[in-house]
Amino acid sequence: MNFMPPSRSFNNLREDGSADFSVPPEVYKISGRVMSAGQPIDGVQIMLTGAKTASTRTNASGNFTFNELQVGGNYTITPGVKMNFTPASRSFNNLRQNEAADFSVPLEAYKISGRVSSATQPLAGVKVRLEGLKLTSVTTDVDGNYTFADLSAGGSYTITPQASTSFKPASRSFDNLRRNEVANFLGSTPPRECSETEKERIGSSLIARFAELWQRNIERERSRIISEAVDVKNAVATLERIEFQPTVTTCSAALVTARYSWQVKADLPQGLKVVNVPKVKRFSCTNLLGGWRCFEF
Repeated sequence: MNFMPPSRSFNNLREDGSADFSVPPEVYKISGRVMSAGQPIDGVQIMLTGAKTASTRTNASGNFTFNELQVGGNYTITPGVKMNFTPASRSFNNLRQNEAADFSVPLEAYKISGRVSSATQPLAGVKVRLEGLKLTSVTTDVDGNYTFADLSAGGSYTITPQASTSFKPASRSFDNLRRNEVANFLGSTPPRECSETEKERIGSSLIARFAELWQRNIERERSRIISEAVDVKNAVATLERIEFQPTVTTCSAALVTARYSWQVKADLPQGLKVVNVPKVKRFSCTNLLGGWRCFEF
């Protein structure tokens, strides 16, 4: 044991003496670290309760320490902020040594979504750029909607639509993202309306330009169609005629619907099996900066 003092000496003893000794109480510490996705979290309040009550905060390395804890005491360590810590708390009963209490926070992710429209209708095919902690871009769908998902909590992000027209606002910024956010944009100039003659011409030109590409994309379904229909090795699938139906809303936006059917044949022990598989695909097309672009949705 750690006696204080370790010993007492008496030289040339001539009278009664006194030699008192004491044992200082044993003390230990509980320390730990708070992390999220491999990164330390600074400034998190950590609470100590039990035989001693105290609080501290993590430093820039995510570390914290409670010193001078009496031996044999019961102690509980709890992060004092509303985050999904793992574990939620740590308890140590009858403390007999230095202990460690680490905590982690799963990486939170949110989304920023919105709609790009003119004064009268949604704007499809508008490129929307995301900058900040993550760099990427998407294109609005036929309803003018877009979404950026899986954005890390705490990050700063800027959303900017990119097209020949101007938008209000020109961009939207979100600092220290802590929830799902919405960023809508309004185009200053509505798309020009088309006459019926122009719509027919646009629909015909889209099919003439993209039908071969769309058919190649559809033919890539062949193996999947066979496996879903009969799932035998000797089966064959024939693509029936594709019917393209364009719907032109403005001179710069259109929707093309492709209706078609696969005929799957398989020689089975019980005879020839024929399965017809009807399918539908839709392609959103937008004329931006003088050129048409189409994508499946």
